[in-house]
Amino acid sequence: MALDNPKVVELLEQILEQSKKMAGLIEETQKTNKLLHKELKEANKINAFLCEKAKNAEMRQCSLQGDATTTKTTTTTKTTKTTTTPGEGTDASRMVLSWVQGGSASCSKHTQRVIAEKICKTRSVESVTYLGFFSAKDTRRAEFAAVAFYFGYVHEDMQSFDVFEGEESSLDKLFQYLPSMREMVLDWAAEFDREGAPKIDGQTQAQRAAAALGEIPEGLEALLKVILPVDKRHEPIQQKTDEEDNQLFLEQSCKLPERAMEFMALVKDQLQLGGGNQRTTITKAIVKWCRVLKDIEIAKYEISQDEYKAKRTQTNYDEDAENHADDMVVLKRHAVANCEPFAKILLDHKQFVARKKAEGQAKGRAAEGSSA
Repeated sequence: MALDNPKVVELLEQILEQSKKMAGLIEETQKTNKLLHKELKEANKINAFLCEKAKNAEMRQCSLQGDATTTKTTTTTKTTKTTTTPGEGTDASRMVLSWVQGGSASCSKHTQRVIAEKICKTRSVESVTYLGFFSAKDTRRAEFAAVAFYFGYVHEDMQSFDVFEGEESSLDKLFQYLPSMREMVLDWAAEFDREGAPKIDGQTQAQRAAAALGEIPEGLEALLKVILPVDKRHEPIQQKTDEEDNQLFLEQSCKLPERAMEFMALVKDQLQLGGGNQRTTITKAIVKWCRVLKDIEIAKYEISQDEYKAKRTQTNYDEDAENHADDMVVLKRHAVANCEPFAKILLDHKQFVARKKAEGQAKGRAAEGSSA
């Protein structure tokens, strides 16, 4: 039998020993994995604890910064200015939420002021919620799309204004027509005047800012009034009923550019966008145009890349063909100069073929003469 063979027995013993070692390694690995799993659970608890601490620290820092005062004396007006910092925007929203829920012991006076000003200005408590602050982003997205559409399509300036990513957008051309931008600049200019900034050429800072920004064209102003805010996916956000939106659209329709109305009708009829709400329809139409323009720019870039690659390929092919011809010349010269036996064989074979061809033609002519 094979088991009587000492070599076979020795081999089986070695296999058994290796199996025992492998089983031991597997057991050690399982113990290590259990230990790592336990440590990972502890690490997750620590991370959650640190996150909560960081959140509370952020709230306290906002509170301290919001109540902090700095004194600054200007040399021109000899006035003392007291300023307050953060505790605005989303910081204020989060701080108030933590305060009302009992998670934070204090709410800075500056934050209280920001919240109160927001409510007084908008006559709505929704403006002070976290989503309320972010709703301004939806409005700015719509403004950018409307201004890009107005100059790109209505005025037939087919320059690419990328309203989705903004990397290639010429914002400098649109800057002065964006309402949010205009409001920000004019508010700060008025603040400069209140701080006692000197006049330049007899004009206040607010007057100089207004002159630099100019006026918004009537057609664009009407377009900005009817377009709806859009979310991150650039989908319209309806804030009123269809009747209210359609009434506003009807009031502004006589001021809307003719090309904008034509494009809206085209999109509504052919692409089946929108429905009973006219503001939703024109918003979708404008976003559709912006997307098509972006697709065209992407296609143009891809075509230019394909043309470049084709040109490079043709150039490489021409270079390869030229190099091949040069190589053949060099090879032939080398064969004639350095391979005399091979060259003689080629020459003899060529002469042999020519002689045989001539003999065949002579025989053919002779046969034709005898038959005649």
